[in-house]
Formats: sequence, structure tokens, C-alpha cells
Amino acid sequence: MYVAVLKEADAFEGQMVKSLLESNGIPCNVLGALQNGSFPMLPVEVQVPEDRKEEAKELIAAYRNNPVTDFGN
Repeated sequence: MYVAVLKEADAFEGQMVKSLLESNGIPCNVLGALQNGSFPMLPVEVQVPEDRKEEAKELIAAYRNNPVTDFGN
């Protein structure tokens, strides 16, 4: 089961967080405006598997405290 780890992000932040999580081996879904790209300023929700929720939240918190554009790929 997937659970939300980030809500109310815009499409840009949602994509950044998606890249961050996936580069750390955490699968995720992004729901909302990002799906069709038509309203990039509307909020999106990022979801991860329930058993990876805490790990994902820690990564997101670290990103928000020190945003970067290259996740080591």
C-alpha cells in the first residue's frame, strides 16, 4: 500500500522529490497536476510504499533543508 509523504507541493517540487526518492531506491507515485502537465502550479501528492515512509520523509526533510539539483546520478 502506498501512503502520502508530501502534499501541497507544486509540480516542479513533486518532480524533484520523485527524482530524489527514485535515485535512493524508493519507488513512488506522483498524483495531481504532474500527471498531465496542464496545471504545473496546482498541488501534487507524492506517495511511497508504507514500509519506506519514514526513510522517504527523512530524505525529503534533508532536501528541503539543503536543496540540490543533482542527486548523485
